[in-house]
Amino acid sequence: MHEHPYVAHQTRSPHPRPVVRVSDLAPRSDFARTAVYNELLYPLGLEEQLLMAFPSHRMSVSGAGLYRHRRGFSEEESFMVSILHPHLLQAHDNAERLTKVLDDLRALERGVVELQRGLVYLTPEGTVWLATAVARTWLHAYFPGRSAGSERLPDTLHRWVVEHLRCLDAAEGLSSPVRPLIVKGKSRRLVIRLVPDRSAPLLLLHEEGVELAAKPLESLGLSRREAEVLAWVAGGKTNPEIALILSLSPRTVQTYVDRIFRKLGVGTRTAAAATAFAIMTESPR
Repeated sequence: MHEHPYVAHQTRSPHPRPVVRVSDLAPRSDFARTAVYNELLYPLGLEEQLLMAFPSHRMSVSGAGLYRHRRGFSEEESFMVSILHPHLLQAHDNAERLTKVLDDLRALERGVVELQRGLVYLTPEGTVWLATAVARTWLHAYFPGRSAGSERLPDTLHRWVVEHLRCLDAAEGLSSPVRPLIVKGKSRRLVIRLVPDRSAPLLLLHEEGVELAAKPLESLGLSRREAEVLAWVAGGKTNPEIALILSLSPRTVQTYVDRIFRKLGVGTRTAAAATAFAIMTESPR
């Protein structure tokens, strides 16, 4: 494409024209001898061109054009496109800015996913503008009846957000931190925190295990320590995490897990957790 007259005009001219006919840049006979004309434009019937320049941060030459076969573009047609060009230029700039914003949001989402968090970007009115995939999945799981692709917050969550945003608007100076909204599931719970920015409020979501009371688990025939380990297993903790919590070594925790499996007659952590939740009570640990 480097031999195209338009590319030469945009890169070499000190004052390139924003809208130009290719016939104004080079004689047809010269243009017809180029490879781009013979291998691309002429076979496709695109030899007559009216081209527009679009500044770009990504490419040295960027633009758009109108093409037709044989019949050239008139002065009147060129003038009409010149009138439209500023509006098309603004639309192109908006598209590039939006692409940059979406690229930044995707990068942010990748980082948030690594931290096992979900993000929901809200409008000032408290409706969903953009949500990460994991946030949509959690909202669908913890608020039955809501479509995973819905752009509306669940009614309960929407009322909670709107009320806090209203309090923020009414507050003078610094406002108190917003207490998180906790939605309980069967064995997990969803913790939702509001970052109450007036122009772009944000919901930060994360899922965590529900802490079980260990004492009732001893009724399964477990020792006190085995019951404690099972409570943390049911809460979704890994062996290294349980080891830190109980001041044990990971190998010792695995020994307790093996004993728990044998006593409960199960072979997986999921099955052991299900047994624990089946007899869970409200008794404190």
